[in-house]
Amino acid sequence: MAIPTVLRIGLGTLVLGASALLGLAPDSPTFADADPNAITVAVTPAEVTLTPGAKTRVTVIVANPSDKDQAVTVDAIPSDNSITVTPPEPDPSAGQIMVPSKSSMAFQFSVKRDLDGTGQNQSVQFLAIGSGTQVPSNATSGGLKVNAAKTADLVTAVISPDLKDLKISEYRPADTSIVITNERGDPMNVLTITLRVPEQVTATVTCPGSNALDKEKMNEEVIKGGDRGQTGQLPNCVDQIAPRSQAVVPVHLTVGDTLTPGSRTLTAVVQAETAKQTDSTTVAAAASFDVEVFAESDILKAIGVPIFLLLPGAIIVLSSAWLVSKATGWRRALGGPPAPSFNTLSVQVLVSLAVSLVFAAVYPWATEHIVPMTRRDYLRTQGFSDFYYVILWSFIVAVLIWILSQLLYWTTSHWYIFREGDTATDVLRKVKARSKFGKPVQYLRVKTGEGDRDKGVRVRGLNASKTELVAPRIMYTPPTDPHSSAGTAASNYDDSPTAKNLRALVKEHGLLNGNKIAFYQADLPAPEKCPSARPHQTVYTCEQSSSANSTRHPPTRILEQSERPASPKQPPTVPTSN
Repeated sequence: MAIPTVLRIGLGTLVLGASALLGLAPDSPTFADADPNAITVAVTPAEVTLTPGAKTRVTVIVANPSDKDQAVTVDAIPSDNSITVTPPEPDPSAGQIMVPSKSSMAFQFSVKRDLDGTGQNQSVQFLAIGSGTQVPSNATSGGLKVNAAKTADLVTAVISPDLKDLKISEYRPADTSIVITNERGDPMNVLTITLRVPEQVTATVTCPGSNALDKEKMNEEVIKGGDRGQTGQLPNCVDQIAPRSQAVVPVHLTVGDTLTPGSRTLTAVVQAETAKQTDSTTVAAAASFDVEVFAESDILKAIGVPIFLLLPGAIIVLSSAWLVSKATGWRRALGGPPAPSFNTLSVQVLVSLAVSLVFAAVYPWATEHIVPMTRRDYLRTQGFSDFYYVILWSFIVAVLIWILSQLLYWTTSHWYIFREGDTATDVLRKVKARSKFGKPVQYLRVKTGEGDRDKGVRVRGLNASKTELVAPRIMYTPPTDPHSSAGTAASNYDDSPTAKNLRALVKEHGLLNGNKIAFYQADLPAPEKCPSARPHQTVYTCEQSSSANSTRHPPTRILEQSERPASPKQPPTVPTSN
């Protein structure tokens, strides 16, 4: 017996309402299950996901557990108009289909989601009504969940592997790839790939084209970032991509021998369209990475210099200080190392920074005109080679400072600084130079023994080595007649000049023309405390005497004069200092 359509719909509504009141799920059995002869409905799959415009097939299985054949009708009732269900042929909702006893029958329905749907998840209830001889009419339903998904992109693009943890340097390039995926079920044409290469980076792109399996026929494109970055167009780099397939475009990244350390970003823009040219899209992918000078951080950390800018200053200051202290006469002349003495680290850093700033300004000119005849400027860009050139030029500057220091030492030791081995002429020349400062230059007149030859002048004490320099005595007796060039001269130097020559020396060095130079007199230890005396040939070294063991006397003149009084008419030639 056929059941009218209106009655079927009403009965289905009654079944759904009862299911809702009882809290049953759409695919849960209804109260009809209480009848062992009632038909059952199963939907497989029970859940599908559809994008706008997509469709799929589901199978509805109707089982007859009774001993009698039953006539069955199956209706599809969607929860929203955006879901369209197309029945199979023959249509199980159009007329009764006989399901034999103890058997089942499967029906394939087509479920489609409209393009302009709500975007919400929906459901479809499949209502089956059965009836037969000696079998009362019964109804049951099975549910299908329809999940909404957004429309799949034509293609997606990523840069893989990710470069974020990589540090690219001159000797450490990197390899990555542009991976293009066709998400659709239709073939996809890649029109062009636009690659934006950052500054100071070179990208070598291997385009597979139609020879993806033949590496010898692959085309390579080189895009150099230059100083400001560069954009390269790669048309026909990739041929058609099959449905739900991928194309891989290898990219090799390198940097030059000069760069500015920091972060960079590689960007790829892919334009694609469907093979039927009905739809097109543009997608982008980006990857960030760091570029650095090879081993820069390791080298600076090992040296103990915080930044590259301070490296030349540190090398120059330390190297020149060592050379001056070890390879010049300043240590002996001053009684201690003349190297720069930094009381605090901050002072050393400031000195190094000042030297580094001057060095940075001169370095480009030196590398352009001398070595290596190519302009380099690490304030703008730098490379591993700059370590070689900076260290080389730093040592050159340190040696120049040492040479200037040695020239200064030779000049001052000739005119100013007393040294062991000075002759009488040397002593007089240096006494004159020291007297030019305008104040009396005072010395201790000392006695290292009992004889006249053991008298001398302490010209300098060496505090660091606890020794002092002693100059043998020089004595000049002016003539009674001021117009005479005669007179007597005596000196504890073995090579004492004659009276005439000594007078010439005294006049040459201005020691008879008002220079205020005076002595103190003191007693030094015994002669054995002066091991470098040869004896009395030149200035010699004695161990420094303590003030407790020295006897001081009032000042006297730089040149000892005879004890006889000068003529009353003779003007004093060497004023006495107070």
